[in-house]
Amino acid sequence: MATRGYSKAIKERIATVDSTGLGVELGRLCVLHGYSVVEVAEVFGVSRMTVYNWILGRSEPSRHLLEKVQRLVDRLKQKTTPENE
Repeated sequence: MATRGYSKAIKERIATVDSTGLGVELGRLCVLHGYSVVEVAEVFGVSRMTVYNWILGRSEPSRHLLEKVQRLVDRLKQKTTPENE
């Protein structure tokens, strides 16, 4: 599994934080698929710190980004389903 840009501590933290948040789910899927925090930040036009806060469950994407983040999460989930592998 590619985990570009994620330290061991961040990967462990993502695995243990409350999984109900959209940002945490995004983080887990990005680690799984090898998308870096920098890439995610560029896609949404936010800072790396903002993305780290999302994936660590410290904050959620702002209202104007929720739909875009949800679409990315949905696409990444489709890439992980057995029927698509």
